[in-house]
Amino acid sequence: MSDPSSTTDPTPTAIYHIACHCQDNVLKLTLPINPETGAPLAFDEGGVCDCSHCLKRRIVWAFAPKGSMTIVRGMGKDGAAPTQEYRFGAKSFSHHFCGRCGTYLPSNPKEDSEMGFNLRAIRDQNFDMWKIPLKLYSGINRPPPYQPVTLSDLPGAEQYLTELNQDDSKSTKIYVGSCHCQAIKFATRAEPLEKVGITDCSCSICVGNGALWLYPKRVETVFYPSTSSDTPYIPAEGLLTRYTFGKGQNGHYSCKTCGCHVFEYAPRPVQDPRPTEGISAERLAARPPWTPENGHNGSFGVNAALLNDIGDYLEDASGLNSDMKREGNERKYAKLGGLERDADYRYVEPRSAAGGDVRWGWMENDIGGRYWCRHSSLLCSETSHVLTSYCIVLPDQPSGPRQFYF
Repeated sequence: MSDPSSTTDPTPTAIYHIACHCQDNVLKLTLPINPETGAPLAFDEGGVCDCSHCLKRRIVWAFAPKGSMTIVRGMGKDGAAPTQEYRFGAKSFSHHFCGRCGTYLPSNPKEDSEMGFNLRAIRDQNFDMWKIPLKLYSGINRPPPYQPVTLSDLPGAEQYLTELNQDDSKSTKIYVGSCHCQAIKFATRAEPLEKVGITDCSCSICVGNGALWLYPKRVETVFYPSTSSDTPYIPAEGLLTRYTFGKGQNGHYSCKTCGCHVFEYAPRPVQDPRPTEGISAERLAARPPWTPENGHNGSFGVNAALLNDIGDYLEDASGLNSDMKREGNERKYAKLGGLERDADYRYVEPRSAAGGDVRWGWMENDIGGRYWCRHSSLLCSETSHVLTSYCIVLPDQPSGPRQFYF
C-alpha cells in the first residue's frame, strides 16, 4: 500500500495492485481512506460467501467504488489475452480467472458501477489480509441448488481404493470432491482429516488461489475421468491446465472451465539426485530407496477446499474468520477455522497460528535440498490434534525470513 496522499480531492487515497500469480493480468486500485481506521473504506465491507463456488475457491470479497479500478496490463488490454469466464447456476453473474495460473480475478472494470474483487489477489508487500474484519455474505440458498458429486459418480473408485487399502493398522476414510463445474471429480483415501490435519500454505500461489492442502499418497487418489483404468490417479488430458513457477519443479493443476486449483504434483527424477556430501551416515541410511515409478513417488497434494462437506471440519472454509458459525450447523470441531486467529493473534506475521507451536530447524526435502524452516501448527483446543500447519521457508542461513510476497 502506498502512503495515503491528498490531491485536489480532500479524501486521501491508497493504491493497491491486484494480479494473478503469473502476473499476466494486473490491475490498479485507488481506494478512498476511512479517516477513522486509516484503512480503505472498501475493506470495511470485506467478507466471505458461503455459496458452493466461493467456498471451493475460498474467495475473500471486497468491493471497489466506481472508477477506482484500472487495468495495468492483460485483461484483454492492447491485444492481451482476456481472462477466462465461468458461469453457473442461474448464470446471472460472470466469474473470471487467469487461464494460465488459475487466480480468481475481477471482470473488466466498469466506470459506472462498483467492482467486486478477491482480496487474495492483492499483491502489495505490506497488505495483510488477516487484519481485515470480515462479514458473511450468504449465497448458499440461491437457486438452483448445487449438487455435489458422490462416490457413485466415479465408476470403479470405491473398489480400487478398497482393494488398495491393505494396512489394517491405520484407520482411513474415502473423501470425495470435485472442481466446481465437476469436469474433474476425485476420491482419495486418507487417514481421518481430524487426525492428519489440513495445510493452509502461506506461499504466494496457495494464498492467492485459496488452496487448502491434504497430502494423501498419489496412488490412493482416483480422478474421473482418468487416462486409463490402469492409472486412475492420472486425470484425463485436456481438462486441466498445468502451471509452474520458480524452478518449475512443482506443477499446479487447475480446471480449464471453472479455474479451481485441483492438485499439485512434483514427480521424482528418474535418477537419484540427492546429495551425499555433508550428510551423516545415519541420515543416509535412513533415506528411503529412490524409486521413480510414476504415481508412487513425488510430492502430491489435493485441494481439500474441493472436498464435499469440508465445512464439517473447518468452522470457516475460507479460513479467515473464527466467528462465522451458522445456527444449527453442527461442526466436528467448534474451534477449528482454517487460518483462525483470536484477537491477540490476528495481527501476527508471518502467518503463525494461535494456539499452536513454533519450531525452527534444518529440514531436508525428498531431493536432498536443505532449508531453514519455521513451522507453525494450529492445535484443536479440545483434542490437541494438529489441525492446520504452515511452513515459512527461510534462506540457507538463518539470518532472517525470506520475503513471501508476490
